[in-house]
Amino acid sequence: MFNMRTFHLRGKPIQIKESTDIVAIKPGHGAAEATQRGGKNAAGRRARIAFEAMAPGVPQQDVRALENAGWRFVRSEEATQYGKGTVAAKVFVKPGGRLALGTDRLTVKLRGADDTKTAQTVLDKYGVRVLNALKFARGLYQVEIDATGTTKDALDVADELMNAGIVEFAEPEFVEVLGPR
Repeated sequence: MFNMRTFHLRGKPIQIKESTDIVAIKPGHGAAEATQRGGKNAAGRRARIAFEAMAPGVPQQDVRALENAGWRFVRSEEATQYGKGTVAAKVFVKPGGRLALGTDRLTVKLRGADDTKTAQTVLDKYGVRVLNALKFARGLYQVEIDATGTTKDALDVADELMNAGIVEFAEPEFVEVLGPR
């Protein structure tokens, strides 16, 4: 199943579908035991079948490309079997059927915060921390959600920042497959 979500890109609202049943994981160091038990293959096969049935318009070459990059698609309830060091990402389908994996990062352009210290002070109450000050524009930062004790994702935080009026824009970062150029 999918929930419809909205985020803003270059000031325009974008509708995006979020899978409620499937997540993408990238197994880390603690995942070897689960993989040896066959978890990766069995869970991945079941999830791929479910994912193809739920999102028939998603290009399968995108799914394969992400799998080739180390991502696995599993049912949400199976994601915890992969152990420590595993990265989990929400699965989204963008307009036109493009597959996108959610991250805990955003690019934000803050109003009136031209240095990292000021930016961090402003962003603290939203549960994000500054990772990088991007050099090609003043007030532009890459930020990360502090996952400790929160269920908010990048789309939620982007909405909060936009609604608070402290940013010119707040755009979630996604993992996506880029086609040939």
